[in-house]
Amino acid sequence: MSATVRNKTKPAAVSPKPPRVALDTAVLLRALLGSERSAQTLRQAWQSGQCRPVIAAEGAQVLIKALAYPDFGLDAAQQRELLADFLPYAEVVKTPTASRPPVLNSPVLKLAKAAGADCLVSECSKVRSAFVKARLGACQLLNSAEFLASLPRP
Repeated sequence: MSATVRNKTKPAAVSPKPPRVALDTAVLLRALLGSERSAQTLRQAWQSGQCRPVIAAEGAQVLIKALAYPDFGLDAAQQRELLADFLPYAEVVKTPTASRPPVLNSPVLKLAKAAGADCLVSECSKVRSAFVKARLGACQLLNSAEFLASLPRP
């Protein structure tokens, strides 16, 4: 009688997909320009794959223009370096240009909806109040601290 030998190895653990996150421009700029721990932690989260930021082409253009503001005092090389800290990690999402409901006038709300984002991170009171009316499905609205606390620890 022969015994059947079974492979006793455990199946490889399937890691969950990182959350797809829409960051409003102010949150994104704080993450790129800030030296405080929360800014560094957010930057490390997308660079380590703990989250997957989404951005629309128009949002990338806004980011490029914002980094060029004289108040930031960044030269062209510094601007390129900051863009390189974000854009390679972001998923570019096409957002509709057709008419949209007035509640989706906010670019970050439009982005979150088009991307099917898992969460939208914003500190802006106008975005936060419009979010309630926007009906973005399972998308969660979080502030920066809530978002960082929701990420799995590496």
